Amino acid sequence: MNQQQENVSANLTEMWLRGAGVLFDLQTETMRNLLRIQTKNAAMYGAPDFSPLFGEVDERAKRFFSTGAEHMTQYFRQFGQIAEAQCELGRTMVNQTGAVVDDMRSSLETVDRKAREGVDEVKKIVEQTRNSMQQQNARGQSSESGGTNSRAEQDRLKSTAKA
Repeated sequence: MNQQQENVSANLTEMWLRGAGVLFDLQTETMRNLLRIQTKNAAMYGAPDFSPLFGEVDERAKRFFSTGAEHMTQYFRQFGQIAEAQCELGRTMVNQTGAVVDDMRSSLETVDRKAREGVDEVKKIVEQTRNSMQQQNARGQSSESGGTNSRAEQDRLKSTAKA
């Protein structure tokens, strides 16, 4: 339901509550007057006169139901405002949670990428070390077999080992 329909619905509810309150107040006043008349009539035939019990009452008693209806409409408005604020808070929380999740996801992707780069670097170093060790082993075997390496070949092997 859109905002205009909600306002119309709330206004109709308020009008109904106020109308019902005024109607109940009128019915109560009418009943009080009828009972006062009945007790006066009964007093004419010798019954005790109870009409003062149903005499004039103060304005607060006359407006009991309409005042209650007015309070209810105020409470409904306040509840509506509270519900609206809660909905807005919920939407804000959802938006902020989404932003936090996106930030965390991008941070985790960055960490994952850097970890993969680190693993690749370690693999490269291990491969270079293995190649260097194989070359040293091969050189050691060729030295044992009586072969000598030239000075340029020895320098090349040293630079490979350092890398």
